[in-house]
Formats: sequence, structure tokens, C-alpha cells
Amino acid sequence: MIKGILTFFLFLFFAWNLVPNSLYFDKWDSPTWQNKVDWVPEGSLVQRRVIVFYDSQVRTDSSQAKFHHLAEMPLNHLGIICDYHDIREPLPNITNEDDVIGVATWFMEYTILPYELADEYLKWAIQAVSLGKKYVILGNPAFDSVQHPMQKKKLNKFWNLIGLYDTGLWEGEGYSIKLIRNHSEMLDFERPYPDVIMGFRKMVQSSDSLTCYLTPRKWNEPESDACLVATGPNGGYVADNYANYHLYEKEREEREWYINRFSKSIQI
Repeated sequence: MIKGILTFFLFLFFAWNLVPNSLYFDKWDSPTWQNKVDWVPEGSLVQRRVIVFYDSQVRTDSSQAKFHHLAEMPLNHLGIICDYHDIREPLPNITNEDDVIGVATWFMEYTILPYELADEYLKWAIQAVSLGKKYVILGNPAFDSVQHPMQKKKLNKFWNLIGLYDTGLWEGEGYSIKLIRNHSEMLDFERPYPDVIMGFRKMVQSSDSLTCYLTPRKWNEPESDACLVATGPNGGYVADNYANYHLYEKEREEREWYINRFSKSIQI
């Protein structure tokens, strides 16, 4: 029961990045709360739809998607509607969809897109951010893979919009890398990160507007710094395996979160 409640709150870490001001309020119990609400005039469009991609070749439908299991309920609680789209189907046209406030993905590592589809999806994502839609990526971005590598220059057209730079390098597991907790109060929540660092793609911060919460560093070499958990004005990113711990063994399933939703430092 307690873990279910904590799961509900965890994804609010990124939900704050997607909530428009028109849905935000401060202190309902305050006698002056009416003055703090950015009310939308009657008849006006409320931006509260989020495009959520899932992969039907990994999960048969949206009800089986990882995002649905772990993220949709807190988004619904904030008044946001999740509009699911299979990444294998034609990509939606959101050019004139003013009610769409953002895009979110939580692809599993098994999602491997053909090069043509990955290239089309990457261009779509760049256009979405350019249209002012916030983009939140948890886990596998699905823009490229070992089987179908994408040019680094193409990838960084997207990542630079988020405030990151994809070096194209991969760091494997090991003890030589230590985690620097830039905001320690919001990490190691239900479970601490393991001593043996999990492998990750080396993403580095490229914009001062981005906040990086978790930095892996090789011994005492600041030039080796990367970014594993980050949010900024245009969206957010969590490296694969750094959002939560998941164990399924002998018909027993266990999920524990590394990130503390209750920290004030992440209420953007």
C-alpha cells in the first residue's frame, strides 16, 4: 500500500515540467488563493493533453506500457490527459494541436526502430520541441541503436533543444565511476543507487538553463562528468535504469524508486 502511494508521487517529478500554469494553484486553504490562479476564460482551450508513445512490438497495447503503469495516474491527477500513440504507426500531426502541451516516452531497452522510422521520429521530435511542446524522455530514447546508429549531428539537433549533448560514448558498469548527487535530498529515495554504477550513454549538459541532478564522474576527473537525471524549460531526461529499481523473480515483483518526488528542488 505504501509503495503504491509512493509510486503515485514519483512521476510528479516530471509531471511538473508538463503542467501549464492554467492548471496550477497554490494553497486552496489560503483566503487569497483565488488571486494566485491563472484562470482560463470560459470557452478558451485548456492545454492539458500529452502525447505518449509506446512500442506495440514490446507491449501489445498502451495498457501494458511502462508509462501507463508508472506515470499516467499522477498525470491524470494533475488534470493531464495521456494520448497514447504506437511508435510503429504513422506519427501524429500536432502542428495545429494547441491543446497538446508536451510529449513523453518511456521505451524499454528492447525497443529498436528501423533506421527510416527512427530518423522520421527524430525529425518529428525536433519539430515538436520547436513548436513549444515539452519533451520528457525516461529510459531508452529510441532515436538510434547499435543495430541502426544515427549520426551524432542529427541526434544533437534534438538534444541541444533539451539542454544536453549526446557524445555518442558509452560508459560500462564498474567501480571507477562515482555518482555526484547535486541535489542529494531528492535521490536515493526508496533505494540507494548501487555501488557498481550501471552502464549509461554519456550525455553532457549543454545549457545553463538545464538542471542536472545526478552526475557520474570518473575518479576525480571533472572533464568526465555526464548527466543522468535532468530537467529544463523544454523537458526532461532520465538515463535508462536510473529512474527506478525493478526486480521480477519467482513470481515476485518489486519496484523501488531512486528519485524522491517530495524534494522541493524538483518542483519546477
